[in-house]
Amino acid sequence: MQNYQKVILCASDLHLNFETVQLLIEKEKHQKFDAVFLLGDFLNLQHQQGEDSELDNLRKLLSPFKCFGCPIYFIPGNHDSDELLQDKFIEEGFINIHKKSLQIRDDLWIVGLGGSIPGYNQKGLIWQGYPYQSDKEYQEDLEKLIIPEEGKIILITHIGPSLSQTTISSENGWDDVIKSGSDSQSNLIKNNQCWSITLWQLQYYQNIKQSGQN
Repeated sequence: MQNYQKVILCASDLHLNFETVQLLIEKEKHQKFDAVFLLGDFLNLQHQQGEDSELDNLRKLLSPFKCFGCPIYFIPGNHDSDELLQDKFIEEGFINIHKKSLQIRDDLWIVGLGGSIPGYNQKGLIWQGYPYQSDKEYQEDLEKLIIPEEGKIILITHIGPSLSQTTISSENGWDDVIKSGSDSQSNLIKNNQCWSITLWQLQYYQNIKQSGQN
């Protein structure tokens, strides 16, 4: 019987932290991975006029992941350059899956959508989304994704479904809770039975040694 178990390294929100990347590589250098998933926010851009896209720093930050000798799939976050969102960042060994569906095995697909929507609390807007200014805009791109009707799907996004653990945060109790999750993403997941696993905005890195159900 063929073993379909995969070992995946997943990291997100590196924000030009070279030390974190070095520590991660050092800790996992003896592990053999089938793939690396990088979930965006590699940089710290605020998308202001005249801001440097920092592509040289981006290459320096991400190049160490090549040491694992496996495919590296990534999506941009809301603090990354437009070159990533527009698929103009080209680097050997890296595969941008923003707004794409990629079949990596007969019964397994990777579906990716980067960027974020705004975050709100009861008082109103807390932070702007980028490049999406509303969940409705985000939904328009979600609906354009090719979602296979058969097989398993790994959905990779920078934001999570609404009311999930990583999309609700609060510093001053429930009255000040910030919500940043996507209702449209939640509906997509609920209405599709093919999901193998869903990955979004991890604030740490982890190994995924077998498929789970989210």
